[in-house]
Amino acid sequence: MKKGYYLSLGLLFMLTVFLNFNGKAQLSITTSGTNYTINFDATVDGVNNGQYAGTGFEPTPASGRLDSDAWATGGLDPLNLNFGETQITSPSDFGRGASNGGISDGGFWSFQVATGDKALGIQPTGNDWTPGTITFRVINNTGEDLTSISISYNIYVRNDGGRSNLFNFSYSSDNGAYISVPELNDTSAIAADASPAWIAHPKSTTITGISLTNGSYFYFRWTGNDVGGSGTRDEFALNDIVVNVTAGASVSNPSGFDASPFSSSQNN
Repeated sequence: MKKGYYLSLGLLFMLTVFLNFNGKAQLSITTSGTNYTINFDATVDGVNNGQYAGTGFEPTPASGRLDSDAWATGGLDPLNLNFGETQITSPSDFGRGASNGGISDGGFWSFQVATGDKALGIQPTGNDWTPGTITFRVINNTGEDLTSISISYNIYVRNDGGRSNLFNFSYSSDNGAYISVPELNDTSAIAADASPAWIAHPKSTTITGISLTNGSYFYFRWTGNDVGGSGTRDEFALNDIVVNVTAGASVSNPSGFDASPFSSSQNN
């Protein structure tokens, strides 16, 4: 009798540990109406460890790396990065290091878009991110169903190449079928700027009409590809991501986000 009792307690403990680990392996949303901010300058549990240094992805990230339980990529030569995998060889397409911009090696960089402000940077080339994706995964740990999810972010563009490239947004509840939000699409100019500098393009949207159960994942995806022109490609960076959710009954305009269906804003 005692043996069975202690066995049950042991199984319960293991299940609890597993559930807690699962909730921390990517951005865990535990409270509705709260802004969860990723700016790549400070640690966010399950997302990044310390200021991003452009040195790769792994599920238990060392300082300066991204947590691959939260991030997946596609379209880098010659590999993709699935959730939970490790790509830390530096320099490589998955970890090019840090730069202020004006580089040519394709892949993921830590770009300094302003003094002391690092961002998740991407340099497209003929073999990298043309087309390509980066996907950010969050988990609902509020204890309730989610009825809406708001996201805002900045796309930084350094228009120093002779090609035009897109940086588009979509979302999914199953990491299979993605729904695009055309109002958030961004395309760089073909003609390079005379004095290239990082320019922020703010984006935001609220996704309504959902019922995301507790313990379920939600996915945000950014897609890149060539559009026109020739020669080298512009540099892009993703920064200042803010996620805010509504759980249970609808809440009007949580934390300043526009709660109308599929509402969005952009500044190019």
